[in-house]
Amino acid sequence: MKNKFSIEKHIYPTGLALLALLVFIYIFNPQIDINGDNCYYYAFASALAAGEGYVDIAGEPSALFPPGYPLLMTPLRFITDSVVAQKVMNLLFLFGAVLLLFHTLLAVGVKRSLAFLAAATVLITPHLLEFSTMMMSEASCVFFIVLSLWAYMRVDATMQGTTAVSWRSIRLWVFLFSVAYAFLIRTQAVVLLLAFLAALLISRRFKIAALLAVVFAACWLPWALRNAALGLGQSRYVSQIDFSNIPGNIKMLVVQALPESIVPFMPVRYDSTPSPLLYIIAAVMLALIIYGFFKMKGLRVVLPLLFVGNIAMVSIMNTPSYYRYMVIVLPFVTAGLVVGLWSALNLLCERRLKRSLTPWVMLLLIVPAVYMNKSNSKHSIYGLHKMIEAKYPPAMLTYLAIGKEAAKLPDARLVASRKPELLYVHTGVRGKRIKEDNTNVDILNNLLDENIDYLVLDNMGFKYTYEVLYPFIKHHQDMFQMVKYTRQPTTVLFRFNKELATQWLTSRGYR
Repeated sequence: MKNKFSIEKHIYPTGLALLALLVFIYIFNPQIDINGDNCYYYAFASALAAGEGYVDIAGEPSALFPPGYPLLMTPLRFITDSVVAQKVMNLLFLFGAVLLLFHTLLAVGVKRSLAFLAAATVLITPHLLEFSTMMMSEASCVFFIVLSLWAYMRVDATMQGTTAVSWRSIRLWVFLFSVAYAFLIRTQAVVLLLAFLAALLISRRFKIAALLAVVFAACWLPWALRNAALGLGQSRYVSQIDFSNIPGNIKMLVVQALPESIVPFMPVRYDSTPSPLLYIIAAVMLALIIYGFFKMKGLRVVLPLLFVGNIAMVSIMNTPSYYRYMVIVLPFVTAGLVVGLWSALNLLCERRLKRSLTPWVMLLLIVPAVYMNKSNSKHSIYGLHKMIEAKYPPAMLTYLAIGKEAAKLPDARLVASRKPELLYVHTGVRGKRIKEDNTNVDILNNLLDENIDYLVLDNMGFKYTYEVLYPFIKHHQDMFQMVKYTRQPTTVLFRFNKELATQWLTSRGYR
């Protein structure tokens, strides 16, 4: 019996490792994603590794993103400039989170085989994999959230139902630090702090709650004071707060994003009114998730608060971004769905058939994630695999080629372009984004204020480029000297003559 238990103890983690290896190899995409944010993370890590401080692609202090994820990337940047290495690290964070989730589910009383299936289902959730294979902060944030849950359960086990706590407990400090660091990775993770504080106060563990608040403040204050000292202001998410469409955002998140994000995968259209069937499916899924949370003794307060808190936080943003901000809670709601669904079906079998239901029936949940909706690149593992074949469009290739030419110029200290973050990662050239001003005076003043040396006129299809920027450059040809030019499609690098621009503005009383 002891030997059997020992085999089970190791076979499931080994199974998760093998599954992770197969999935990661199948969906791994070495190409830099063109979304832009991943490039900024890389730039911050590069600056930290070079001893330049927390500065952006223009070499200026920034508070665009919190420092947690770039700090995690920095050790690798000391060793290599490889983007692939950073992506592999992200996938390792995801695997670590899944492994910790498996052990956390065991700690809350979930059967070993069911905990394995829940963790495996999380591991093949397409949207979680989508962000984990990019240089984005979701995977590392998920890891620290799960680490905090795992450590919390270990602390809870040592307390044995009392309010006493050992301050020398390593697990206690792991718990406290993980909650704080998750917030330093993604501001959205403040809901984790609130969920734990509420759970600790409800269980009358006031000392731990107070210590959590102190550790959180100690980790956050240096970042806040640094931003205040540099006049960088508060988190960019604060500016996105908007209370005007809370009901609509909640409906979108619960009725559309929830069924779309969790296995079994159900692609939905966000630009159309949800069908009555989708409302029913969302309601059933929500009920099963909450039921699954209830079955997890020890986390039945924290997990619902974490889930509801995340919905509440995202709902007050003016750009809730569909499923994007659901990603960090996907492991828990997916596990809740698996545990809740099996528990409900098992209860039905025991009452009607007088027998238990094998947890392995949950394998049916994995099939949709692997192959469902294969035509959509983000809705299945197969779709993620097909994205590897996608290449940069010709306009992007010529844009990057021009960036490489700019990097060779000794006086190209700052280059204005549409996507300067991509140029930085691919070529190392520093730059700033072209501001979409409409008057000649505003455009010139901004180029001078930003101290721009060169400007890239791309052909990537942006309306502003054709309607405003191109006519503006054509009208002021004396201020913009063509340096490099590519065809198919046309992309041009111009040298900006600051002296002529200043003279033009001054002569008209604009400077």
